[in-house]
Amino acid sequence: MTRAVNKNWHQYRTVTKNLPLRNKYDPLHTGANTVCYQIDSGIKADHEMLSDSHIEKLYSHDGTFEDVHGHGTQIASIINSKELGVAPGATIRIVDIITDDNDADELRVLDALDAVLKDHMHTKDQTKVVCLPWIVERNENIDRKVNELIDSNLVVVCSAGQKGLDASLYSPAGIERVVTVGAVDYYDRALDVDHPWNEKPHVASNHGTAVNIFAPGVDITSADVNGYAKVMPGTSTSASAAIVTGLCLNILSANNSLSASEVVAKLYQTAIPDIVYIVDEDKYAEDANRLAYQENEHYREVWMSRGQLAEVQADTGTHEIDLAVAEDVEDITSEGYAHVPQFVKIDNKRLVIDSDKNAEPGRYQFILSAKQKDNKFNKSFYIDVLNNEGKLPDGKEFFTEVNEDGESLSTTNFLTFQQGQIQLK
Repeated sequence: MTRAVNKNWHQYRTVTKNLPLRNKYDPLHTGANTVCYQIDSGIKADHEMLSDSHIEKLYSHDGTFEDVHGHGTQIASIINSKELGVAPGATIRIVDIITDDNDADELRVLDALDAVLKDHMHTKDQTKVVCLPWIVERNENIDRKVNELIDSNLVVVCSAGQKGLDASLYSPAGIERVVTVGAVDYYDRALDVDHPWNEKPHVASNHGTAVNIFAPGVDITSADVNGYAKVMPGTSTSASAAIVTGLCLNILSANNSLSASEVVAKLYQTAIPDIVYIVDEDKYAEDANRLAYQENEHYREVWMSRGQLAEVQADTGTHEIDLAVAEDVEDITSEGYAHVPQFVKIDNKRLVIDSDKNAEPGRYQFILSAKQKDNKFNKSFYIDVLNNEGKLPDGKEFFTEVNEDGESLSTTNFLTFQQGQIQLK
């Protein structure tokens, strides 16, 4: 499993069903004929990376539309820049409320929301998307106005925030019908306070039942207001919200007759379920474990299952298990297709486990990838090797990592990657 990081990784993750990443961004739709209201710090519309983007001025608290903070330009580039945008064909309407001092107050936010509502009502039958990549302390007046936008056929996407706290404590993240987005890293792990290598929990992704979808939110490349591009340091649920905003625009681009509620339903339906590693599932709603994903022409299932493939006891000889694969996949061997532990091999679509060969009791996680296919897709699996008492020992989690040369490297318990020590579920 090579590290899933490059400047476009946030795009690639939205069209990759399972890691490792497909190094191509090819969604079915790219936001054409859709509108996004971005309520933020303004946008540097003449930025080189936004030169081909559709950007219109709608409202500014001081009439300048100048992005002296830089946040708005970053978010816009993730939404609709040609190079980094999730929905490069969409139109962004600038709603400027923030200066370099982050001084937006309740009145300024309410005025901005009113400006969006007034503009939207001219073409109210056209569903549009509102991106709110920020949070404020819970405010009934702001919540009431955001609900008014939703009632008027607007999709509202909000960042969960990165204070390491419960997102329901904030507006508009705590509103039930708002799409509140939490952040994951390159290995699909929630970047909340329980993330194993997070040394700064005070800037962790907010958690709680208000969070209802996840998207990439670490080391996201975006337009720098003072230059060409830069990597947004640390956790950014603002970037996560921008990514999900782009996906909503692409859903609308595919079918502009959808209502706001239908767009949100499609977003959740298309998302990849139960793939995010959440250390403490009790901190989230039951259906929150879903990762933002969008339809593309090139995905197909190679491996037809995921999760536990086998449970065997150590030192009990060889075990063989049939693998469920797509019908058009030819015979599979370990050399061509799989990243597996040393005591496992694949022979003619069968998994062969030699429990006598370096099979210390524990949970062994690995990835099966169809490396020789045009479409490089895979699923992750695990095998439980029980001890002599027939039990799975605590704290023994092994993972097969693949380096850049395609060589399998096994590590145990805590894995050391470039970012530090991590633990995989």
